[in-house]
Amino acid sequence: MSDPMENRPGQGGSPNSSGSDQSSETTNKRGPSQGQKLRTLADDLYTTYLAPDGRLYGSRKSQPGRALRHGKPSELVKAICRDYLDTHQSWPSTTACAELADYLEAVTEDIQPVPIRCHWDSDDQNLYLDIGDKNWTTVAVGPFGFQPDNWSPVPFRRGSGSAMPWPLPATGDLAPLWNLVPVTEADRPIVLALLITAWMTGTPQPVVLLTGPQDSGKTTTAQYLLSLIDPVSHQRGGSLPEREDEWKARVSQARVVFVDNTSHITAKVSDLLCRVATGGELTTRQLYTNDGAHVSDLLVPVWLTSIDAGVLRGDLQSRIVPIELEGLTPARRKALSDLRAEQEKARPVITRALLDLTSDVISMLPEVDRGNLTHRMTDFNLILRCIDLRLRTTGESRLAACSADLAGDVLDADPVALAVMGVVGFPGALAQELAAGVTAARLLAILNAEIKPEQRGNGWPGTPRVLSTRLARVAPALQQARGIAITASKSNGAKLIRISKA
Repeated sequence: MSDPMENRPGQGGSPNSSGSDQSSETTNKRGPSQGQKLRTLADDLYTTYLAPDGRLYGSRKSQPGRALRHGKPSELVKAICRDYLDTHQSWPSTTACAELADYLEAVTEDIQPVPIRCHWDSDDQNLYLDIGDKNWTTVAVGPFGFQPDNWSPVPFRRGSGSAMPWPLPATGDLAPLWNLVPVTEADRPIVLALLITAWMTGTPQPVVLLTGPQDSGKTTTAQYLLSLIDPVSHQRGGSLPEREDEWKARVSQARVVFVDNTSHITAKVSDLLCRVATGGELTTRQLYTNDGAHVSDLLVPVWLTSIDAGVLRGDLQSRIVPIELEGLTPARRKALSDLRAEQEKARPVITRALLDLTSDVISMLPEVDRGNLTHRMTDFNLILRCIDLRLRTTGESRLAACSADLAGDVLDADPVALAVMGVVGFPGALAQELAAGVTAARLLAILNAEIKPEQRGNGWPGTPRVLSTRLARVAPALQQARGIAITASKSNGAKLIRISKA
C-alpha cells in the first residue's frame, strides 16, 4: 500500500518523517489527520459487514452488489485509499492505512450473506445472478421473467476464476444443447433440474454423478454444462477434497465444485460429501491463532465424473443423482477444438433459454403438488416436477428408476443389507416379530443365527450399537430399492427397531 509520494514532506510520509504526524488521533493546525480523513471516507462512502463465516467485507454505497474483501491484502482498504487519492491527491501513509483497517474491524457488527455468482431469495421469489461484467451487473430472475439490474439484496464476491461474463441475447433455445452433450433424451429434464437447482442458494444440493464408458465425454460434458450456470476463466476440475480446509478453499472459488475422474470414495470423504450436500458446519482455525475460528455452513453443488465410483455408502447414495452418458460413436465424435468452438457459440442462447425456464419454474413452485416426492433431495425433486409439467417430460419417473438401480448396487455390496433382506422374506413368526419391533441386541442375535459366518463378509457388526449405525446408513436404499421400511421407536424405555416390507 506504499507509494513513492509517501516519504515526501506534506504528502503522507511516516510518523518520523520531516512532515507532521498525519496518522495520529489528534488534530493540529493542519486539520484532521490522514487516519481521520480515511475513516470519514469509509463512513460516508462504504457499508461494512461480516460474512456468516466471520470474514469482513465492504461495499460502496453506490455499488451495493459488489463485495470487497478485507484481508491480506485488503480490497476494501485499497478502495478507500484510492478514494483518498482522488480527493487529496496523495496516497495515505502505511500507518494511516493500518489504523483504517483496525477501525473497520472494530466498528463492523452486521452479518450479511456474501454469495458467489448467485443468490436465491425465497421471500420475494427472485433469483439474483452476478453476470460477471466489469460493472457488476445483476440479473433478477422471477416469476415474470428476468431483467438486468444493478440492485441486489446481497453483495456478491468473486473467486479468482469466477469473473467470466454472461452474454445474454434477446431470445434463447435449449435445442442446440442436446447436440453438444451426449445426454440421453430420458435424462434431459433431470440435467435441466440440476442446473437450476445449483442456482438456488440455501437449498440442499444433490451430488451429481456423471458416469459412462471410457471416451463418453464425461469431463467435457460436465465442464460445458457448468459453464451455463457458473462460467469460470479456467477448465475446472481437480481431485476430491479429503479435508475440511480443502473444501473451504474449493467453495471460495466458484459456485459449483467439480471433481473429475473419481475412482474411490472413502468413508471420511463420503461423510464430507453428505454434509456439503445437505448443509453442515465447517470450522477452521483463524490464521496465526489457536483460539479463533472461522465457522462456515457448507451447502454447495458438487459434480463428480467417474467410470466406476466403487461401492457407495447408503447415506451418500440417497443424496446422489446419477446421469449415465451415451458412448460416443465415430459419427458423433468431433475434434475437441471444434466442439468447444460450437459450444461457446451456442452458450449465450442456451443460457438465455435456461433463464426463461427458471422463470417458469419459479412461477410454478408455489402451486406444484408437494406429495409423493421419491428422492431425498426434495427441493430438487420439486424443481424436476415443475420441468416435467412445463416440458411434458417424464424426468421424475426416470430419476426414481435410476436411483433405485443405484440403491440396489449399494445393497448388493452391503452384508448387513443382504442379511436384512434375507430375514424379512421369512414368513411367519419371525416376520411378525420384526414388524412389531425388536431391540438392536435381539436383531443382531437373529441375524447371527440366520446368516452363516461364511456369508457375513467383511464389516459384519460385532455389537448392537454398530448394527444400529449400519442400519441407519442402508435404510434409505432398502426403502427405495426393495420397499423395506426400517423405523426406530421407544417402548417402555427400550429402543425398538421395526422392519417390514410393503
